[in-house]
Amino acid sequence: MKAGAVLRQVCPRCLRGKVWEGLWRMRPVCPECGLRFEREPGYFLGAMYYSYALSLAAGAGPAITGYVLD
Repeated sequence: MKAGAVLRQVCPRCLRGKVWEGLWRMRPVCPECGLRFEREPGYFLGAMYYSYALSLAAGAGPAITGYVLD
């Protein structure tokens, strides 16, 4: 199961190779099947959209509360 691979931090293709070399260092390729671990195109753009949505959600409550109580 691919979702289980995320939780076990193993390769999504072979489900055996470890993704991490240490606490902060990710392997460039899977030691079992050779899959290259790369970011997908648009990675940072997608992260920007999620960050924007989260900040809107976090700020909406206080903004509405301040508007209503004022």
